[in-house]
Amino acid sequence: MRRVTLYIETSSAALGKKKRICGYILEYITASGKPVIGKAYREGEGTYNQEYLLTAAQAMWHMKEPCDICICGKNSFVLNMIQNNLKNWAAHEYISNGKEILNRKEWENLWNLMKGHNISVRIGEHKYTKDMIEEMKVKENVFEDKHI
Repeated sequence: MRRVTLYIETSSAALGKKKRICGYILEYITASGKPVIGKAYREGEGTYNQEYLLTAAQAMWHMKEPCDICICGKNSFVLNMIQNNLKNWAAHEYISNGKEILNRKEWENLWNLMKGHNISVRIGEHKYTKDMIEEMKVKENVFEDKHI
């Protein structure tokens, strides 16, 4: 089974709805030790968690065969829920404590994309954090200019 690392960053960790840039890097190390990297950025105006989930799903959509995937990023809530709660939420129709979970549609979509993969998480900064944030600053300036 291939080992893939998914790195996720956002231009803002503000919790409320806000314009932000979100990005991911998918990295696979070949048998020869050479990395194969795919990268994309997207614009969003939802909450931090919602946009993080949408970005993770966009990246996971590219996974066409079962893989060992480690998701790395700074959103401790989303990553902890992926690791500790998502399977249970899915089994209980995305109901927790008698209420539908927030961002149900996004969680359900991500769960469907994660099926068949072995998922682990690593919370915190990663080797691409600084570079991705710098790229997002440039993209955010373009994003702001488009909305004047």
